[in-house]
Amino acid sequence: MQGVEAPFIYDRLGYKYRHFLLDEFQDTSRMQWLNIVPLIHEFIASNHLCFIVGDPKQSIYRFKNGLAEQFVALPAIYNPENDPNLALKSQYFSLMGEKKPILQNWRSSSNIVDFNNRFFEELKGHLPTDSAAFYDSHWQEAVSKKEGFVAIDFKEEKDFKEEQGIEWILQKVQECITDGFSPGDITILGNKNLECLFWAKALTQHGYSVVSADSLLVDSDQMVQLLVAYFHLRLRSNSDIAQKEMIAQFVDVQMLALSVYQKYVVREERYKHVKFDLFIEDYFSDQSAFYFSYENLYELGQKACDLLNIEPLKNHYVHHFLDLLFEFDKANGPDLLQFLSHFKEDGHKSAVQIPESSETIQVMTFHKSKGLEFEVVLMPNITIRKPTANNTDWFQIDNEVLELNINARDPIDEAVDLLNHEKSQILMDGVNLLYVGFTRPVERLYGHIILNTDSKFIQQCIENAFPKEFANKNLLEIGVREKKISQSKNVKSLDLFTPKSLKDFIWFPKIALKDSNHLMNDSTISEAAAFGTQFHFLLSLIKSEEEIGEKVTQLIAEGKIDARFQDEIVKQSRSVLKDVLEPIYRGSTKIISERSLLVPNYESTLRPDKIIFHGDKATLLDFKTGEPKKKDEKQILEYASLVRQMGYTVKAGLIYTEKNQVQWVETGNTLF
Repeated sequence: MQGVEAPFIYDRLGYKYRHFLLDEFQDTSRMQWLNIVPLIHEFIASNHLCFIVGDPKQSIYRFKNGLAEQFVALPAIYNPENDPNLALKSQYFSLMGEKKPILQNWRSSSNIVDFNNRFFEELKGHLPTDSAAFYDSHWQEAVSKKEGFVAIDFKEEKDFKEEQGIEWILQKVQECITDGFSPGDITILGNKNLECLFWAKALTQHGYSVVSADSLLVDSDQMVQLLVAYFHLRLRSNSDIAQKEMIAQFVDVQMLALSVYQKYVVREERYKHVKFDLFIEDYFSDQSAFYFSYENLYELGQKACDLLNIEPLKNHYVHHFLDLLFEFDKANGPDLLQFLSHFKEDGHKSAVQIPESSETIQVMTFHKSKGLEFEVVLMPNITIRKPTANNTDWFQIDNEVLELNINARDPIDEAVDLLNHEKSQILMDGVNLLYVGFTRPVERLYGHIILNTDSKFIQQCIENAFPKEFANKNLLEIGVREKKISQSKNVKSLDLFTPKSLKDFIWFPKIALKDSNHLMNDSTISEAAAFGTQFHFLLSLIKSEEEIGEKVTQLIAEGKIDARFQDEIVKQSRSVLKDVLEPIYRGSTKIISERSLLVPNYESTLRPDKIIFHGDKATLLDFKTGEPKKKDEKQILEYASLVRQMGYTVKAGLIYTEKNQVQWVETGNTLF
């Protein structure tokens, strides 16, 4: 859109809009602003209104190309390239527009506003000259009649330990609750998801309910990690690595001594021998109890919880993990290998959802908190680190990208300027995060500043801004801790449903309907389902009988085929290849297996098991387990329709592995 005149854009929009409101302008990218400049130019020329709102002090999305300098330049247009056309529009914008600071603060109490006014006024002197203008209009007048309270602690980084940070959080949380605040009034802000996770887990372990979209990831819980280790073992029961991981997780969860692990994982010369049978005998009575049967992934999860003495209703993480199993099972079937692959790629990022209420403490990153307000804010880890240069860095100079050593005796001036500018930008990112955090609270602000070489200037700024209040070098307190009389209107108390375990009740015996006598045994169903899935997977990969032995050995090593099925899988796959597949493969010009068909406007990927080409003819095969179903025919006809559109005459068949025969499906072509 850049450089395109407004009449063309109006023609596209149909004169639909008359006024513009641009919010959070400090996070707008250069491209976004230049794209909309022609529209705004035309609008204000037609006496329409464009209202831009922003705050360069809250510019914390530079990593998403936010450019706060554009806001500082308003009402002129930021034009570092000195583009003559843009300069003309900039003159017009300067003539027609005006910039007004917001001088009143309607959120925070008077002591918090006063602290921010004095602190950031002092801090301005330490900012880079090219960014100091961000804080030209930081001074505000408090509208709130509440006094408020500010407490800032200082701790030397060399003396700081994570456990001390947790102690600080627990102390401040209890202090606020004692003074009448509810847990829902309290919000803890951090720089990164990882530290938020650490705090959330610690608060949960101390009996607090915590809500956090950033930190309560399902795989952060030890019980979930134990279940995942057990699932991997079920896939690769003979794998030493899986057995060691299972024992290690079990010992960790049960808080057993290291000697217990060493009892079952014994070092013998150059390798470690795993006595897994002894481990099962000691803790799970026998093999059949440990390797129980199951019909679906959700049942696997439930039975694994029973086996490992995990109560899902008492653990939010495990309960959420079972929900993931159920949803995956419903969409994809009982494919444990596929679930573990999905969990490794995406599922582990799923966050445990705990409803927000007056009884839940919030934990979030500074980025998520922007624009919000909280009664009490805790900032346990305030640090600012100035960037350091590497020996070599990459720079773009005169449209060329160069790798330069800026520590060399004669460095290129342009590279030094670029590096210094980037350093000042990174420093401003840290200062702006500090501003966002300090301006979130309504009544109380607690800060815990970790002092390193780079952040010493923060302590100096506070000492200069508050010479009387900062008598103790390790603590600044402004105001008095007043008791909270009424509950905050910003939190809500919910009447939450609390599930109860069915183990607490007398229940009906388990009832199941079986459609044939040979399926009356649970293990028969589970074994048959597992065998069918793995047999199906092998057939989709091989093209000749000669490949079977090597491929089966490879898949067993990868944990994709259970070793106990090896002989039967080899036997049946040879039978299917000889009686069914070889006649179809004979004379083929090309065979492709498990190849996705990427089709626009399809919600899912289409992936037939086999396509065998004979010149301009194609045979589609899909391997199925169990009894024939109408949906199987519908699926392969969908594949056939797409292959036919590619110009091939199509023949489609379903191979049901238990019957060892092909069921051909009418595709609309004369069968060849």
